[in-house]
Amino acid sequence: MVVQSFIECRFQDIPKRAVDFHRLSGSYELRVDIGDVNFLNAISSHLGTVKLNFPNGVTELADPLARFAVKPEIKHTFREPEKRPPATVSSAFSLAVLAPFVLLALLWARLGVNFSNFDLHPTSLVFYGALGGIFYLYYLFWVSLNMFTTLKYLTVLGTVAFFSGNAMFARRHRKRTGKEIKE
Repeated sequence: MVVQSFIECRFQDIPKRAVDFHRLSGSYELRVDIGDVNFLNAISSHLGTVKLNFPNGVTELADPLARFAVKPEIKHTFREPEKRPPATVSSAFSLAVLAPFVLLALLWARLGVNFSNFDLHPTSLVFYGALGGIFYLYYLFWVSLNMFTTLKYLTVLGTVAFFSGNAMFARRHRKRTGKEIKE
């Protein structure tokens, strides 16, 4: 099997081939190397030297590892933080947020909410705890947790709240209608 490989380059093609030489102008050695897998030593012959000058050429190639060299430190300029509102404005908004809770407590007192009607059965206590845990989980999501961790915990708390709430409300319904209560 004979494999031939050659580059044919006429003098008028040299400017078009500048990319093949990385636009590096200078002297190039012409050599012919003949070898094969079965040859112990390849035959090498020096044919001569050619000087090439490319238009817009360079005389020296850039170091390929230069892009990994130490770069100058980047100095960041951060904008000035926005001015905070006065304490009276912040306090007014805090009161506006807390006002519905105060209104709720006042309306409960006016309506005469019967706290003795709260069921203290163990399933009811589990439901109240799970509901409180869900509200605490919302707070943790706001402060520190990501969505996927929150959903993982919410799945567990939601399942507990569902089953304990179902048992609690079924118990309350049976109690109200006078049907037998199974415990």
